[in-house]
Amino acid sequence: MIADWPRSLHTLYTPAQVQVILRRARLRVERSEGQMVVVVFELADDTRATRWRLRRLARIVLRRARVTDDVGWISRTQVCAVLPDTGPYGAYHMAEGVRGLAADRSLDVRYTIYCYPDDDTDSPGGGSGGSRRGNDRRLDGQNSSASSVSSSSSSPDLIAPAPFRAAVSMPGGPMTAALERRRLIAFVNRGMTAEVTSPVRSLMELLRERLPAWKRSMDILGASIGLTFALPVMAVAALLIRASSPGPVLFRQPRAGIGGERFTIFKFRTMVPNAESLKPALRALSEQDGPAFKMTADPRVTLIGRFLRATSLDELPQFWNVLVGNMSLVGPRPLPIDESDACDWWHRRRLDVMPGLTCIWQVRGRSRVSFDDWMRMDMEYIRRRSPLYDLKILLLTVPAVVLRRGAH
Repeated sequence: MIADWPRSLHTLYTPAQVQVILRRARLRVERSEGQMVVVVFELADDTRATRWRLRRLARIVLRRARVTDDVGWISRTQVCAVLPDTGPYGAYHMAEGVRGLAADRSLDVRYTIYCYPDDDTDSPGGGSGGSRRGNDRRLDGQNSSASSVSSSSSSPDLIAPAPFRAAVSMPGGPMTAALERRRLIAFVNRGMTAEVTSPVRSLMELLRERLPAWKRSMDILGASIGLTFALPVMAVAALLIRASSPGPVLFRQPRAGIGGERFTIFKFRTMVPNAESLKPALRALSEQDGPAFKMTADPRVTLIGRFLRATSLDELPQFWNVLVGNMSLVGPRPLPIDESDACDWWHRRRLDVMPGLTCIWQVRGRSRVSFDDWMRMDMEYIRRRSPLYDLKILLLTVPAVVLRRGAH
């Protein structure tokens, strides 16, 4: 490893500039409903990642990049190429070209491809699951072990293996069989192999913002104090839940965290034990537009559960989520996995930061706003977050909870 990235190549962007480029490129994709990919290159042997060897790799990437591509350092030992209006096939083609040139110069290079949007649908969002997570598609150019494509390009029975067909899907959907065959033959004629070992990774992984030190310190201090003072209340709540309804005291549910990563959220159980299985039948009665489900007179809620939900006491166990680092005191509320997957592309910008116990949405009325306005409030928080702004939201949350603004 080296202490700093090479600066002699003035045409390369710095890591901070790359983050700005990625966010702007994402906004353009959302407006045009197009597609983009980012290819991250690094030397396979980190111990040999010297300044000289990294400069050589950067020059190779610059040589293979198009005029419309942006190339820069995404970390101290990784160089990336941002390819607008490009799908996974184009990215794979460019990456293999870089790896081939690097091999000629005795450089062992590996790469990873990140795609946005990370779905196979014909249109984004729409509340119908159009923005599915991309964890089921990834291309990786390192240590491929899948079967290579036959080198007999003249064979009329030449068919690409299923992983390759998934990898070369185009923005508008899977490519036609004829186009797929032509591109596969072109690969074979160039002596390339269609070695696909894993799916394309989601671009959200590169856009995750690191939790500032001030914010983590505030989280640890606040969660520790919160758990200490809330323990008596939590003990009483646990006894009431256990006495009033069969089933566990805590409700555990997977939620979408930073970068879309799953984590388990903890809440006091306020519903009947089989509440999740009953949710699809009640979906049409949701009072919240968009993919979120909210219902004032939810028949699944128990008597004690109504009180806990109205006073927000059911959220107290989430101080533990904050303490272990799954959540923050202030941040966008984490959605269940199915609701997060059904969000429009622009909604998912909220996943750039750590989810939280409270945010602007809780302060301004919760269920009284539309889903799009809720998402805009989350974007507003991401733009404005600071120690003083976090403290302000925490202080405003107290009267919002006491007065039960927007509570079901």
